[in-house]
Amino acid sequence: MKKEKICFHGAARLREERERLGFNQGDAEKLFDISRVTWGKYERGDTTPGADVLTALAAAGADVMYILTGTRRSF
Repeated sequence: MKKEKICFHGAARLREERERLGFNQGDAEKLFDISRVTWGKYERGDTTPGADVLTALAAAGADVMYILTGTRRSF
């Protein structure tokens, strides 16, 4: 039986938030202690970032609710 690929649907929003914060992929690699290959997989939707990365993104100022759901949080 063929395994179905799981796709991270927030990939484009993750890239958008990274760019909004002024980070390039190399910055993300250092800030979140992951490889550039892994970060690229997140932004292509090939894999989903874990809670540790999402927590670090939130601490860096990213709108994690937007990344996950497409809805901006309101203040």
